Amino acid sequence: MIFQRVKLFYLYTKKRLRVLLTQAFPRKSLYQLTRLMQHLKSATPPY
Repeated sequence: MIFQRVKLFYLYTKKRLRVLLTQAFPRKSLYQLTRLMQHLKSATPPY
């Protein structure tokens, strides 16, 4: 139950972060950041 809530919160925060970063960064940094996010996503253990 609590894991599901944490997962939802994590997904929501990630979405918010992506929106904020899209507004804040130019294209090149955004591309590098997307690569970093994908790397982190593959590195983090699934709930």
